[in-house]
Amino acid sequence: MKTQLEHWRTLDAVITYGGVSQAAQKLHRTQSAVSYSLKQLEEQAGIALVTLVGRKLQLTPAGQQLLQEARQVLQRMRLLDEQANLLARGIESSITIAVEQIAPMTPMLAAIKNIQQHYPHINLHWHEMILSEMNLAFTQYNADLMIAAHMPLNHTGHGWQEVRFAVVVAPDHPLTQYTNLSLTDLTEYTQVVIRDSGQGNIDIGWLASPKRYTVDHLHTAYQLVQQGLAYAWLPEHLIEKDVTNGALVLLKLAEGDMQQVRLQLILNPNKSHGAVILALRDQLLAQKQ
Repeated sequence: MKTQLEHWRTLDAVITYGGVSQAAQKLHRTQSAVSYSLKQLEEQAGIALVTLVGRKLQLTPAGQQLLQEARQVLQRMRLLDEQANLLARGIESSITIAVEQIAPMTPMLAAIKNIQQHYPHINLHWHEMILSEMNLAFTQYNADLMIAAHMPLNHTGHGWQEVRFAVVVAPDHPLTQYTNLSLTDLTEYTQVVIRDSGQGNIDIGWLASPKRYTVDHLHTAYQLVQQGLAYAWLPEHLIEKDVTNGALVLLKLAEGDMQQVRLQLILNPNKSHGAVILALRDQLLAQKQ
């Protein structure tokens, strides 16, 4: 069967708009041209696709099945045309970002919501990474933009958000009984830490406790702490509500109970930057702290 896409588009219009004359008007063609297109389609398909019921054309069972498949192809072609038009105007059809797990979601979601309103067509590929794994964001995932705590070698970026870390436990954890807590006291208890999945083996914060649970994701560490199984240094934005309502307890250390890192916004220097990724960067920078 060697049919033409334009013929299927004509059949779709005839069925969608209720007849040959209506389809001709929508397609800006003559009625005879629409009728001829339908005739050619049936000849090429080798099977009847429409039948006249009263004064209205209706699909045959074969026509229903084939048009359903054809509509999927037509939709893909429309999307392809839209993407080509957008690219010709310097507007990407998809973007890829790599985000360090410790990054706060609220400003990122606000920026993406704004982007979606202006570019509703966009496809977003999101990779959550940690520590030196971020060095792979541009090479392995071809990311357009990364949000990372450590600047990759020979790259530049914009300082963005400060992320503060506090050491927390569940309310029933034994560490809550200490009145003058030292780092030495912490060594007696299990700490949960995030595994560095990259090749740099970067450590953040105080990791001297010999008793550790090592996990791959920040939210796994968060859940272990919630269950009273360990203590951890967690981002303040992640634990703020739990500390306020008493679901987690903030430990006060004599030597200082806070650490902080600064996240950077870094564009991939090896890629051209279209309107969408630049707009996303600008939206994020508007929320810079």
